[in-house]
Amino acid sequence: MSSLSTSITRTLLAGFMGLLAVAGCDDNTQTDVPPAPNLVPDGVFTIDFVDAEGFTLEDFTGLTLTVNRSEMSATLAGTPLEAPLTLSLEAVAESAWIRDCYTNGDNYSISEVFTLGAGPISIGELDMIDPALSTKCGGRVLLGTWTLDVLQEDPPVLGFVP
Repeated sequence: MSSLSTSITRTLLAGFMGLLAVAGCDDNTQTDVPPAPNLVPDGVFTIDFVDAEGFTLEDFTGLTLTVNRSEMSATLAGTPLEAPLTLSLEAVAESAWIRDCYTNGDNYSISEVFTLGAGPISIGELDMIDPALSTKCGGRVLLGTWTLDVLQEDPPVLGFVP
C-alpha cells in the first residue's frame, strides 16, 4: 500500500472514531444520563418465586398480589391466606429506590419501592417484619423486607409475575 493510501486510511479511521464519540457510542457519555425508573405496575400478579427458609413455591400455590396505584393499595389473596390481606402502599423517596441490574460499566436501572404499612405481616406461616414492594429490573414484582432503607435480598422474598 502506498504512503498516500495509508495516510488516507488513517485519516478516515480517525474521522470515523471521532464520529462515534460524538454520536454517543463512547461509554463515558452514557453514564451521565439517568436511567428511566422501573415502576411497580398496576395489575394482578401470580406468585412464581419463593426464597424463604422452610418454604417452597407449593406452599403459596394460588397466591396473588393485586396492585392498585390509584388507591395506593396492594392486596394479597389465595393460599395460604384465610382472607384477603389489603395493605397500604407508602411511597419511598426516589433517592432510596433500588439501583440494580447493572449493565455496561456504571449503567444500571432504578426500581421504585413502596413500604406496606407499619409493622409485620403474616402470609400463612411466613412473617415479614417490615414488608416492601418493588420490581426486579422492571420484570418480576417482589415482596420482601425493607430494612435500613434497603429492600433485603435475603429471605424471605416472594416474587410475582403478571
